[in-house]
Amino acid sequence: MRKHDTSNGKHLDLIFSKRECQVFICNTTDQERCFCGRNVTAHSNRDPLHSSASSWNPTYHTFLSPTDAFGTILFQHGAHMLEAQYLRLAFDSRTDHILHLLTKQWGLELPKLVISVHGGRSQFQLPEKLRNYLKNGLMKIAKTTRAWILTDGTNGGIAEVIGESLSSERSSRLRNTRLACIGIAPWGMLENRHSLVGRGKRINYVHKESSKSKSALINLSNRHNYFLFADNGTCRQGGHELILRRRLEKSIGNIRLQSRNRCNIPLACLIVEGDLQTIQTVTQYIMEVPATPVIVIEGSGKASDLIIFACRYMTTSTKAQELRAYVLESIQSMFSTGIKETQVYFSLLELCAEKRDMIHIVSPDSTEGCCSDLDFQIMGSLLENEHLAPQLNLNLTLIWNRVDLARQKVFKSHHNWTHSALHETMMDALAQNRVDFVRLLLEQGVNMSQFLTIPRLEELYNSKAESTNTLRYLVADVRPTMIRNYKYTLFDIGLVINKLMKGTYKSSFSSRKFRRAYTAVMRKTFVSLQPSLLQSVLMNETVTGHEGDTMDVKEAVAFRFPFNELLVWAVLTNRHSMAKLMWQHGEEALAKALIACCLYKSMAEEAADDDLEAEVCEELRKNAIEFEDLALELVDHCHKKDDDLTVQLLTCAQPNWDRQTCLHLAVVAKLKSLLSHPSAQILLADLWMGGLRARKSPNAKVVFALLFPPIILKLDFKSEEELQLMPQTEEEYFYEIDKENLDIEESERLDGTENELEEINDEEQTDVDSKKSEASSVISQRGLIANIGDATTEAEPLTGNKPPKPLKLKKKVYEFYGAPITKFWVHSIAYFIFLFIYSYTVLIRTLPVIEWNEYYVLSYVVTLSMEKVREIAATDGVRTWKKIRVWANSGWNICDTIAILTFIFAFFLRLDPNIIPEARVIYSINIIYWYVRILRILSVSKFLGPLVTLLFRYFYTMAYFVVLLCVFLFGYGVFRQSLLYPENEPTWESLRNVTFQPYFMIYGELFKEEIDASCGEPGLDACVTGRWLNPLVMTFYLLMSIVLLLNMLIAVFNSIFIRKNPVALKIWMFQRYAVVLDYEGAPSLPPPFIIVSHIIILGKLLHRRSRLKYGLFDRSLKLYLDEKRLELIRDFEEECMEDLVKDKNKNERLACSANVHEIQEQLKTIQYKLDAFSSLPSLVLNKIEVIENTIKNKHSGKRMLSISKLPYTMLETPKIRQGDKRSLENLKSNVANIEQDIEESDTSSCSDVSSISGFTDLSNHDHQNSESLAWLHEQMLEGTHPLDLLRGLIPYIEEKMPVGGFDETILGGC
Repeated sequence: MRKHDTSNGKHLDLIFSKRECQVFICNTTDQERCFCGRNVTAHSNRDPLHSSASSWNPTYHTFLSPTDAFGTILFQHGAHMLEAQYLRLAFDSRTDHILHLLTKQWGLELPKLVISVHGGRSQFQLPEKLRNYLKNGLMKIAKTTRAWILTDGTNGGIAEVIGESLSSERSSRLRNTRLACIGIAPWGMLENRHSLVGRGKRINYVHKESSKSKSALINLSNRHNYFLFADNGTCRQGGHELILRRRLEKSIGNIRLQSRNRCNIPLACLIVEGDLQTIQTVTQYIMEVPATPVIVIEGSGKASDLIIFACRYMTTSTKAQELRAYVLESIQSMFSTGIKETQVYFSLLELCAEKRDMIHIVSPDSTEGCCSDLDFQIMGSLLENEHLAPQLNLNLTLIWNRVDLARQKVFKSHHNWTHSALHETMMDALAQNRVDFVRLLLEQGVNMSQFLTIPRLEELYNSKAESTNTLRYLVADVRPTMIRNYKYTLFDIGLVINKLMKGTYKSSFSSRKFRRAYTAVMRKTFVSLQPSLLQSVLMNETVTGHEGDTMDVKEAVAFRFPFNELLVWAVLTNRHSMAKLMWQHGEEALAKALIACCLYKSMAEEAADDDLEAEVCEELRKNAIEFEDLALELVDHCHKKDDDLTVQLLTCAQPNWDRQTCLHLAVVAKLKSLLSHPSAQILLADLWMGGLRARKSPNAKVVFALLFPPIILKLDFKSEEELQLMPQTEEEYFYEIDKENLDIEESERLDGTENELEEINDEEQTDVDSKKSEASSVISQRGLIANIGDATTEAEPLTGNKPPKPLKLKKKVYEFYGAPITKFWVHSIAYFIFLFIYSYTVLIRTLPVIEWNEYYVLSYVVTLSMEKVREIAATDGVRTWKKIRVWANSGWNICDTIAILTFIFAFFLRLDPNIIPEARVIYSINIIYWYVRILRILSVSKFLGPLVTLLFRYFYTMAYFVVLLCVFLFGYGVFRQSLLYPENEPTWESLRNVTFQPYFMIYGELFKEEIDASCGEPGLDACVTGRWLNPLVMTFYLLMSIVLLLNMLIAVFNSIFIRKNPVALKIWMFQRYAVVLDYEGAPSLPPPFIIVSHIIILGKLLHRRSRLKYGLFDRSLKLYLDEKRLELIRDFEEECMEDLVKDKNKNERLACSANVHEIQEQLKTIQYKLDAFSSLPSLVLNKIEVIENTIKNKHSGKRMLSISKLPYTMLETPKIRQGDKRSLENLKSNVANIEQDIEESDTSSCSDVSSISGFTDLSNHDHQNSESLAWLHEQMLEGTHPLDLLRGLIPYIEEKMPVGGFDETILGGC
């Protein structure tokens, strides 16, 4: 248990008081004592006032003084000490002071439920079943509601049972929930109470078992953690603690719970057993206004049984008269009361019968399943109060987090729920992360589109999360000047989402349209909308904004896809279970899973950068992996159902997610498993071929077609219809729109000039309208879905029943040179030509005059740099620096930039004839990279690409080993240079020699002439001091570098190959998307002719800007579908999602059924063994009968061998344990009798083995391998006398008895 800081309560004597008697009033039964229970000398005032009054009142006859007993009680509990806070206070103390003490100084949280337990105070025994029923119910309540449980705190009766029930969870699992078991006991009744006197003391309290305490005083229970000792100035008298207890309960019941529909803290009374005072207490609870529900445990005895009997049978006046005598007799016999007192308590039982609707009887023997649990009954009784509205009942179940109560008690009442009531409850359930309640409310028909509004979503983002919430750190990154208790806005959330998506995705919260809607909603301007505007809102029309853009007012108030917004909210606030629930509901499940995965991964990276706990980062990574698996399962399920629709699902533009595709979101989230899925690979292979249809040897066909263009006519191309089903870039999409618009305008112009008559003009106008609709339908059917339900009939205007329409010559040429595979070979061939010319330039002599080869290389590099600028402009991102950041994620782009700048720098140096050699050196270094860049081309290959991936992985790993190698290399190099050349002057050559020779020593060049050079002889240099150290240090250096580091590097490379080789193909498949996208957006002409393409692109851009139509286009490949076609895709996705959930639930049920079947089989096996074991005694009896019959036949006329005297208790099942020793003594006694019988008979004939042949049959028993049977069998074969066998069994039985009784093998042997 957590130690309390008692320093906060060291001034409790200034707030709380105690009471002491100041007037001595003689007790009528004892003249030496006052009514307070003390004699004259025991009063605090040695000369107290005497009074002849006939009654004693603590209010008038006592005085208040500062309390002198508070602190911490230490109970010895096994190896640990249990602590409990205590305080002595007057019975009429202010309850607000008591609540402040409990919540502020003792650190308790306000409860969500208060259970006041009353019952037997003396020692009594509860049945084990009832005790477990009580324990499980109270523990469940304590875990879910953080209830305060009030008892009398004594070590006896029901308080001891309650404390024992909660003790198992007190010090471990409920430490954070602050389990509160509060004992309110009378101060004057405490045993050894004088030891508790002291201010802020920590005292060791001697805990006595209630059964060992014979004193009338009470002993404290060590199972409680808080004690309030009520003091009214009396000694050895009780009852006043109930006054304090009732006042405290009423004060707690007036406190409002923290919720939207503010309701008071509920109170319930639990009755277990009890005395006459318990009956009186129950009457007080049910008669007050509002009444407190009472739960009575059936079968606990005494007062509980009387109350239950009264509620069940004393229902009418007639029955009450008939049962009056029986009840009166029961009260007198049970409590030994007089006639008058019995009449009083009978009247109280009649009141209980009248108010039986407030008394709830519970029993562990109920057959109602979970509804009979004690926790369910206690909470359910509180929900059945008439003074509570259904909305408050629902709110209580939400506070308690008991969805079973809400389902069984609240929603089954057939209450007509209003939308506002359910919406408020849904808001609380979301804010408190009650996943089951949200699911229940969705089942009850809550419309989330009407529920989720901008203010509510913003409130959810500002709600406190029970789990670790990383949102504060994320907002702090985008709002550096964030103040304390800053309220997040949706604009901040939009910036956070943009940051986490790494600039490739723009949140809708960052758009101008949303900003205007947000401003209008938060300023409540929609209240003053004009009637015409209101009508447009109801008709879901749009309203023109200030800048000409349109704004959907209805969408401004509520979100069209609320589950999308709630999923993002749940992910950002780290509510993983809620996020999975939002993923299962609504549309666009695949996109939601990919968004969640990407956000979780980015949040894990941010958490690691912010030095959060390692558990937080690991939790976020696990959440990302879980959503990755969910997305993969959904794609796989869709692929099995319809692969064509799955491909279109991956590539259709999602308007609600910044018009991104699921495939692009998977790339942003780096989901290698999804990109390597067959659906994605089929799509990428189709995109790589473009308009070509060459399944066999496509590379050879493309290369030959490039070398001999007439071959293009012989290639196989896709039809017009198939091309329309392929994803396209945004530029191609708008090009088709412009083309169709021009065709329509041209047809209008021709129709207007050819028809001048008014009658004919009407017919021609109809023709034009039909052409417009046909053209618009063609545009809207780009990426059409032909396999969804009845979509074939809708696609008939496009495809009809006609054969596929072949492409024209112009279209074939365009599709050939626009295919990514063609662009790849064009650029690759141009690159090898550039590399050949560059190599030629470097290998020959460089003249002062620039020749054609240098001009070609320069033009290639310059145009390549222009292509890099175009790539940056076409990269996804809102701002330029974000585009550069995304573009720089590729290492090839950074290396290309460095190589281009290096070449341009060398070219400018080359212009000066004096420094041409230096420029050639830079050229020579620069060309190394251009040769290494061939790996980028080779990575496109399915066979070489994975190897290139492993190569770069090796390179990254080797970089760390180079750092380790440099440590030893520089260490030995400096030592060697300083030792062998002590007279060197400071030159660059000395610095070079530090690393030059030690590095090449790694490869076997040891420079032997310098290791042990001759010196000191005539004509030679003098020997350097310490030169003999060089070979020794070099040996250590070579051991560390060659033997240790290099072999370690080889081992690491081997480990990397083993781990990465199986996934290398998957990594290549993931990178294939970027390759396809790069070549899809690349110009058809390679450098240096690419300048022509750049000029055309720039001209188109200026033309579009001049017409104010479009800006820069998105280069990603998408299917642009109209709303109707998109709905068909969503329907297919939803259907697959439902099937997936059903399949998962079915698999879970099958797994549970398999587990149950396995358990049943194990139980059958155990039952079979038990049955076999139970038949063992009868088998032994039969064998004994065989022995007796044999002995009778051998010894006719002599005394029968008294084997029948063996105790048959031995032959019973091993369940008998207490009689084992007695049975052993009987066995010894019977063996002695057998000895006496044998002495009188001829024992020689008894040694015949055949006389005990029945024993040999035991060898075929199931226990033949046991030790005892093996020994018996061996002894029988040797002709051992049966008496000797019995004598030999006795020590074996004595040896086995401490283990747990007779061994089954012994019984079998007997």
